[in-house]
Amino acid sequence: MGQRADHICPYGVLQGTMAIVPFLVYNPIFNRVIIFPNNHNDKFPMKLRIISGELKGRYILVPDDAGFRPTLERTRESVAEILKKRLKSGVKAADFCAGSGAFGFEMLSRGAVSVDFVEKERAAALRISENAKRIGVEERVNVICSDINKFIDNRAAFYNVIFYDPPYDDEKLAQLVPELLELLKDGGVLVYERKRRLGEKKIIAVDSEKNMFDARIFSDTVVEFYEKTLLTEEHS
Repeated sequence: MGQRADHICPYGVLQGTMAIVPFLVYNPIFNRVIIFPNNHNDKFPMKLRIISGELKGRYILVPDDAGFRPTLERTRESVAEILKKRLKSGVKAADFCAGSGAFGFEMLSRGAVSVDFVEKERAAALRISENAKRIGVEERVNVICSDINKFIDNRAAFYNVIFYDPPYDDEKLAQLVPELLELLKDGGVLVYERKRRLGEKKIIAVDSEKNMFDARIFSDTVVEFYEKTLLTEEHS
């Protein structure tokens, strides 16, 4: 097996941090929480709750960062419900462009045996490692500090479920969906979260030729679901 990525982040680097929840306001137009920071703690002023499963009710700590885009709880819950029959014991999952890692932890809670978190930003990757240790799942988590393109080139693992949430303003990352399908096991599912396009209708037609079997709109966010089949391999 070749080298997986640029660097595998160690666990337990950020120890002894305390979470002070800031003042939060929900913006229904953009399906996001606006964060007003609490100046008493500039590292982890916000918490995201794990919704269901064995870790239900536990929290991961996330930073106050103007560039941070946490997906709302109701969106994570809806996506996880669509995947619940696939998140069974023994499933290997991945959270690409992981950010907070919230959905990766949700997959762990709902039955995934392990999750690989791939995150380019070292500080974010270290936070995922610390959260894994804090809630007691570090042995089921692999945090990889890598650009997603380099990770794909290494092709060292295959997954049953991949969650992919790249930065909305990076069009090159949006074009990686066909390559990510190749990292799935047969019958595996890729969940791709993107920004809703201007004028995009509430109901999105699925595209069987691209193996997209479902798509949902959550305010300014679109979530597309793709399945790895023999057809996928023939078109790759």
